[in-house]
Amino acid sequence: MSTKEETRLVRQKSPFPTLVIKRLSFSVNGEIVEYVKGVHQGDLHRYNCELTRYR
Repeated sequence: MSTKEETRLVRQKSPFPTLVIKRLSFSVNGEIVEYVKGVHQGDLHRYNCELTRYR
């Protein structure tokens, strides 16, 4: 469920189901180069992820 802040930001009156996606991306040296946290309103989004590792 959404937090109070998330509920306020999307102008909802009450908490709503959410899809939270956290992602770390690494360099070839193993260093973290990106951190992403996405919070999506569960009833408005469809999520599909296809990951491929290149060697």
